[in-house]
Amino acid sequence: MARPTQSYARLSLAIIIAGIVVAAAIVASISLTTKASPVISTSTVVSTSVKTLVQTVTSNTTESCTDDSSLHCVVFQQLGACSPEFWGIPWSVTIGNMTEVQPPGTPLPLNNYGLDGTLNSNLTVIVFSLPNGHYNFSVSPSAAFFTPTTGSVSVSGSDVLVQIAYTGTSCIATLTSSSANASGDTFLTSCSVTGIGGLEIRILSDSTGAPVSGENITAVDTLGCDIVGQPAETQVAYLDSFSSGTGGWLTPIFPSQAEPGGQLAFTVAYQGTAYRFTENVPPIGSLCVTLHVPSGNITSTTVMNGSGSYCS
Repeated sequence: MARPTQSYARLSLAIIIAGIVVAAAIVASISLTTKASPVISTSTVVSTSVKTLVQTVTSNTTESCTDDSSLHCVVFQQLGACSPEFWGIPWSVTIGNMTEVQPPGTPLPLNNYGLDGTLNSNLTVIVFSLPNGHYNFSVSPSAAFFTPTTGSVSVSGSDVLVQIAYTGTSCIATLTSSSANASGDTFLTSCSVTGIGGLEIRILSDSTGAPVSGENITAVDTLGCDIVGQPAETQVAYLDSFSSGTGGWLTPIFPSQAEPGGQLAFTVAYQGTAYRFTENVPPIGSLCVTLHVPSGNITSTTVMNGSGSYCS
């Protein structure tokens, strides 16, 4: 469905913020190494209309409610994460036997473990037209992407706004070391490699099971390419930057000229010990590699996630 427009002549100046009352206030600050948690207000009545608030976010959409005076707008607004702000798609809301989805036309049911990011604020609002009553709702995907994922909303003579926070992501911080030799990078010039998945790494303490801090990570990527009738090529890229995600997962950042695949030879320096190991980027899915310290044990698993990376 599209978003509300100026046709909302009947919208009330009062906003009723509905949803699940969270046991404690959601932290307003966004951690660079944990899930981003925007503030959700569940008690404050804002002196602005649903129409004004929603149109601020959805000015380019045509979402509207019925003009039937017996029905009221129940608007679900997704709150974004990070700065600049972005949102998760596709997402849907179900009330009873009715399900609305953004982007419109996305096949249902949604993949419960797959979500992409978008900068398009036009996809942040889902609208229902409902008579007075008490309704249960559910948000999908429900695998830790949104807060809340279930709740109830009461309609009593006026329109209702329910705010849903996109919490299934991490604002990206960059962990950078200084020992890689980027001047030695060589890239493929005539080969184009298809079928490249993803790889993430984390370093966990043997004693606590939690991610450590203060580690220094570098990797050397090697990717060969041999096309019949053309000279064989080999990509060599020295990596020293990693994006930081939820749960301590780190994703290597490849140079823009590089193919993000091949064999990665890692060196992890932590508390005076160097740990060296080699992993291969899979053709599909994401390889999730855990180095345990100080034992040096390595465990790995491959997750098939469609698009994106969801090591957990």
